[in-house]
Amino acid sequence: MSGLPLSVEASIGYAVARADGSSVDDLLQLADMAMHVAKNVLSGVALYDPSQNHYDASQLTLVAELRHAIASDQLVLHCQPKIDLRKHRSMAELGHQLGLGVVAEAVETQMKLSVVASTGCDVVQGYHFARPMPLDQVKQWLATASSVTFQRERRYAAEMFRVTNERFEELAAEAIATLPTTLASRMDNVVILVEDEAQGRSLFGLYEGIPLTKRGLQSYSGVMPDRITLYQSTICQVCSTEEEVRAQVRTTVIHEIAHHFGISDPRLEELGWA
Repeated sequence: MSGLPLSVEASIGYAVARADGSSVDDLLQLADMAMHVAKNVLSGVALYDPSQNHYDASQLTLVAELRHAIASDQLVLHCQPKIDLRKHRSMAELGHQLGLGVVAEAVETQMKLSVVASTGCDVVQGYHFARPMPLDQVKQWLATASSVTFQRERRYAAEMFRVTNERFEELAAEAIATLPTTLASRMDNVVILVEDEAQGRSLFGLYEGIPLTKRGLQSYSGVMPDRITLYQSTICQVCSTEEEVRAQVRTTVIHEIAHHFGISDPRLEELGWA
């Protein structure tokens, strides 16, 4: 190996006493599982997660129950309808140039429908239209779906609301200033940034960092601030006035702050903030 440059990296796994196990042997075994997870995902450090333990009793039981269900024909097929958006299409350049249909999944709100419609998607699928259902219910859904109309309530890229970067940042600051003080006071080590748009994705905002619920008193130190990024072009694309920009920024910031507090997207959907 003489003369060859080498890169040495370490993977660390750890488990918590009482929460994960009580004996030294158990903790060492669980920490070893976490170490292999850290190695596989290249994260460096990983805390033991019971859901990743394929030898856990609940996991083994689930596998056995699934095999029994397959053998005894207990599985039920659920179908989730897709909605054709081609009557609303603009151009989804790359996919269409390759001769492909463009499908958007996980469309769960009118806001998300507005965004994907503006990008030129041909077909959408999501809870905004229908949840997965047994095949016999699909016929009933199709019988009533023809009466569903999809209105484009917002302006899109060709006629998007125009605002300078400086003015957008002012509107964002005004929206953030209206947040409850109790919410703002509990935020820790987080910055809010403005960028034009997310590369390859249609997002109003994005949270990146370590949620408060996953920060340890000893392990969380010397880290870069969490980032909440607002995407100006995407937000302006669905707005027609400064007041709408201000309102959309406020909604987006609250959504991303919720992630900072450890609240998941499914829970936000239940609360009406998806």
